[in-house]
Amino acid sequence: MLTNILLIGKEQYVSLTFDIFYSTNVLIIALLIFWIREYITRSPRIENPVVESLKLDAVGKYNNKDRFYGSARIVISVGCSVLALALSFISTNTAIVLLLFPILIGAIPGSLAFLLKITKLEKLAAKENAKL
Repeated sequence: MLTNILLIGKEQYVSLTFDIFYSTNVLIIALLIFWIREYITRSPRIENPVVESLKLDAVGKYNNKDRFYGSARIVISVGCSVLALALSFISTNTAIVLLLFPILIGAIPGSLAFLLKITKLEKLAAKENAKL
Protein backbone atom coordinates (compact mmCIF):
# COMPACT_ATOMS: atom_id res chain seq x y z
CA MET A 1 0.00 0.00 0.00
CA LEU A 2 2.79 2.39 0.90
CA THR A 3 4.57 1.74 -2.40
CA ASN A 4 1.39 2.56 -4.32
CA ILE A 5 1.09 5.88 -2.52
CA LEU A 6 4.73 6.67 -3.21
CA LEU A 7 4.34 5.84 -6.91
CA ILE A 8 1.22 7.96 -7.24
CA GLY A 9 3.14 10.90 -5.81
CA LYS A 10 5.82 10.52 -8.49
CA GLU A 11 3.90 10.86 -11.71
CA GLN A 12 6.99 10.43 -13.83
CA TYR A 13 7.45 6.81 -12.74
CA VAL A 14 3.78 5.97 -13.19
CA SER A 15 3.86 7.43 -16.70
CA LEU A 16 7.07 5.55 -17.51
CA THR A 17 5.56 2.28 -16.28
CA PHE A 18 2.42 2.92 -18.33
CA ASP A 19 4.46 3.68 -21.45
CA ILE A 20 6.56 0.55 -21.09
CA PHE A 21 3.53 -1.64 -20.44
CA TYR A 22 1.44 -0.15 -23.25
CA SER A 23 4.30 -0.13 -25.77
CA THR A 24 5.04 -3.77 -25.05
CA ASN A 25 1.37 -4.68 -25.47
CA VAL A 26 1.11 -2.80 -28.78
CA LEU A 27 4.29 -4.51 -29.99
CA ILE A 28 2.99 -7.97 -29.07
CA ILE A 29 -0.40 -7.32 -30.67
CA ALA A 30 1.15 -5.97 -33.89
CA LEU A 31 3.48 -8.96 -34.17
CA LEU A 32 0.59 -11.35 -33.59
CA ILE A 33 -1.45 -9.59 -36.28
CA PHE A 34 1.48 -9.92 -38.67
CA TRP A 35 1.81 -13.63 -37.86
CA ILE A 36 -1.93 -14.23 -38.30
CA ARG A 37 -1.97 -12.28 -41.58
CA GLU A 38 0.93 -14.28 -42.97
CA TYR A 39 -0.70 -17.54 -41.91
CA ILE A 40 -4.01 -16.63 -43.56
CA THR A 41 -2.45 -15.50 -46.83
CA ARG A 42 -0.06 -18.43 -47.15
CA SER A 43 -2.19 -21.31 -45.86
CA PRO A 44 -3.61 -23.53 -48.61
CA ARG A 45 -6.28 -24.80 -46.18
CA ILE A 46 -7.95 -21.40 -45.73
CA GLU A 47 -10.31 -20.27 -48.45
CA ASN A 48 -11.12 -16.57 -48.49
CA PRO A 49 -14.69 -15.83 -49.60
CA VAL A 50 -15.17 -13.36 -52.41
CA VAL A 51 -16.66 -10.20 -50.96
CA GLU A 52 -17.99 -7.45 -53.21
CA SER A 53 -16.86 -4.60 -50.96
CA LEU A 54 -13.19 -5.64 -51.01
CA LYS A 55 -10.86 -4.48 -53.75
CA LEU A 56 -10.09 -7.67 -55.62
CA ASP A 57 -8.18 -8.11 -58.85
CA ALA A 58 -9.40 -10.08 -61.86
CA VAL A 59 -8.46 -13.40 -60.28
CA GLY A 60 -10.44 -12.66 -57.12
CA LYS A 61 -7.45 -12.06 -54.88
CA TYR A 62 -6.18 -8.98 -53.11
CA ASN A 63 -3.94 -6.91 -55.31
CA ASN A 64 -0.34 -6.07 -54.42
CA LYS A 65 -1.20 -2.53 -53.35
CA ASP A 66 -3.65 -3.79 -50.73
CA ARG A 67 -1.10 -6.28 -49.46
CA PHE A 68 1.52 -3.57 -49.26
CA TYR A 69 -0.81 -1.21 -47.38
CA GLY A 70 -1.69 -3.96 -44.90
CA SER A 71 1.97 -4.74 -44.31
CA ALA A 72 2.78 -1.03 -44.00
CA ARG A 73 0.16 -0.58 -41.27
CA ILE A 74 1.64 -3.48 -39.31
CA VAL A 75 5.22 -2.26 -39.75
CA ILE A 76 4.24 1.26 -38.66
CA SER A 77 2.60 -0.17 -35.52
CA VAL A 78 5.64 -2.28 -34.67
CA GLY A 79 8.08 0.55 -35.40
CA CYS A 80 6.18 3.13 -33.38
CA SER A 81 5.83 0.81 -30.40
CA VAL A 82 9.55 -0.03 -30.43
CA LEU A 83 10.47 3.66 -30.72
CA ALA A 84 8.00 4.57 -27.97
CA LEU A 85 9.46 1.89 -25.73
CA ALA A 86 12.96 3.26 -26.26
CA LEU A 87 11.94 6.92 -25.94
CA SER A 88 9.79 6.38 -22.86
CA PHE A 89 12.92 6.54 -20.71
CA ILE A 90 13.74 9.99 -22.12
CA SER A 91 10.36 11.62 -22.74
CA THR A 92 7.06 9.99 -21.85
CA ASN A 93 5.08 12.61 -23.79
CA THR A 94 6.95 11.77 -26.99
CA ALA A 95 6.32 8.09 -26.37
CA ILE A 96 2.59 8.68 -25.99
CA VAL A 97 2.49 10.67 -29.25
CA LEU A 98 4.33 7.84 -31.02
CA LEU A 99 1.82 5.33 -29.68
CA LEU A 100 -1.02 7.47 -31.05
CA PHE A 101 0.53 7.74 -34.51
CA PRO A 102 -0.62 4.31 -35.85
CA ILE A 103 -4.12 5.00 -34.52
CA LEU A 104 -4.25 8.30 -36.41
CA ILE A 105 -2.93 6.63 -39.57
CA GLY A 106 -5.75 4.12 -39.38
CA ALA A 107 -8.47 6.61 -38.45
CA ILE A 108 -7.83 9.36 -40.98
CA PRO A 109 -8.74 8.28 -44.53
CA GLY A 110 -5.91 8.63 -47.02
CA SER A 111 -3.28 9.32 -44.37
CA LEU A 112 -1.35 6.10 -45.04
CA ALA A 113 -1.23 6.81 -48.76
CA PHE A 114 -0.07 10.36 -48.02
CA LEU A 115 2.64 9.13 -45.65
CA LEU A 116 3.86 6.54 -48.15
CA LYS A 117 3.85 9.13 -50.92
CA ILE A 118 5.93 11.55 -48.83
CA THR A 119 8.47 8.88 -47.92
CA LYS A 120 8.43 7.52 -51.50
CA LEU A 121 7.98 3.99 -50.18
CA GLU A 122 5.03 3.38 -52.49
CA LYS A 123 7.19 3.89 -55.58
CA LEU A 124 9.81 1.56 -54.14
CA ALA A 125 7.17 -1.09 -53.53
CA ALA A 126 5.81 -0.67 -57.06
CA LYS A 127 9.32 -1.24 -58.47
CA GLU A 128 9.74 -4.38 -56.36
CA ASN A 129 6.33 -5.70 -57.46
CA ALA A 130 7.22 -5.05 -61.10
CA LYS A 131 10.30 -7.25 -60.72
CA LEU A 132 8.14 -10.14 -59.56
